[in-house]
Amino acid sequence: CRLLSARGKQSSIKAGYCRVNQFINLITNSISPFNSLEVWLPSGPNIKPQSADIFDLGYIVSFPRNHLSFQASTFYKNMANQIGYKYHASMLVNPAIEGELRQGRGWAYGLELSARKESGKLTGQVSYTWSRSFLKIDGLNNNQAFPATYDRPHSFSASLAYQSKPRWLYSADFCISSGARITTPTAFYYYQGYQVPVYTKQNNDQFPVYNRFDFSIRHRLNKKEQRFTHFLNFSVLNLLGKPNPIFLNFNKIKIPGKNGDEFYIPMDKLNFKPVTPTIRYTYWIVPSLTYQLKF
Repeated sequence: CRLLSARGKQSSIKAGYCRVNQFINLITNSISPFNSLEVWLPSGPNIKPQSADIFDLGYIVSFPRNHLSFQASTFYKNMANQIGYKYHASMLVNPAIEGELRQGRGWAYGLELSARKESGKLTGQVSYTWSRSFLKIDGLNNNQAFPATYDRPHSFSASLAYQSKPRWLYSADFCISSGARITTPTAFYYYQGYQVPVYTKQNNDQFPVYNRFDFSIRHRLNKKEQRFTHFLNFSVLNLLGKPNPIFLNFNKIKIPGKNGDEFYIPMDKLNFKPVTPTIRYTYWIVPSLTYQLKF
């Protein structure tokens, strides 16, 4: 990696370049984070190592009197030998799993804006990111570029901490972002008595917006700072109970056809009223109480 910088009294400009390589590849049959069916596959004669060239440019300005700093940065990433999966790939206990994989190139770019306050009773950071990520893999999407699974154009996050008294600290974290990309069928056909889904484009759909609000309170049990300091932490994840989908399965619509009843899935599946999708959400409010010893 290389880094160039030019500094002023309260501002600086930074430019960087980095090349990274990955020789062990994560192979999974799902984009869900709650999935244990994963294989770490080393690179070899049939699977080339993944690589990426990353370029970034940033500008930082600080205001010491107000303990504030602002940053704007942009990046471009060029990726090679990215891994994709052929349609209807068999990923479970497959000794010839390399035959289910496809490789191609990818690219990503974006802009990030952030503001930070690092001292005082109220501290925190607010940031917004706009980014895009695409892949072009042989044998997928008619060899045309398509959005990557992790292509989330908009992302906003805010983290605030308020220390009302030396022993009490209140923290709040909020994030909202575009939903993850998914591939859904647009139609079905019958083959030897089985329904076969038809996919027109790779990652043609998207989960609803993801958002979450977390809150925590930390209390120092010691009246004064000591060598051994004890803390009691109470936190609540997803305090507002917002549902965030992690799994989606659409019910098909039956309509009369020339050769009998036909089944199809409408293109606008999320907003089509007659469709009742089966969706798994993470909407639980998760409280926790922990003890911390600092020495």
